[in-house]
Amino acid sequence: MSVKNISRKKAYTIAALFCIAVVSAFLWRDLNLSNRAADIPLPDIIVENIEIEREINGAQWKLISPRVEHRDGLFYGESLDITITESGDKVTRISADKGVFTRANNDIEMTSADAEMTEKDKVYDLRAGRVEFKAA
Repeated sequence: MSVKNISRKKAYTIAALFCIAVVSAFLWRDLNLSNRAADIPLPDIIVENIEIEREINGAQWKLISPRVEHRDGLFYGESLDITITESGDKVTRISADKGVFTRANNDIEMTSADAEMTEKDKVYDLRAGRVEFKAA
């Protein structure tokens, strides 16, 4: 079949189908970010007045900080206030001068930490120069 023997209707149909296929391929590539999300690095950034809620090992964590900086794959926070709710009866509140935490495995290291743990009407006051929490 030569090009001269194709009717105008068939040529328009083939061109329209080709255009639809190209547009569909570009849309699929742009909208399908799930496969490429892990490859996108998080840039170095400073965020002020941040509040993060996350579930770690079945407990609900809430972190509040006036300034958090991301660099070298780690988060560096200042004046951290952390609330850990494990159940309705067990709540831990931690205040620390500084902290470093990872996004990948949720490990946290804090300096100059004061904590108050409440469990079934008992209150425990804790103080430490350095606190390290390994989530794994």
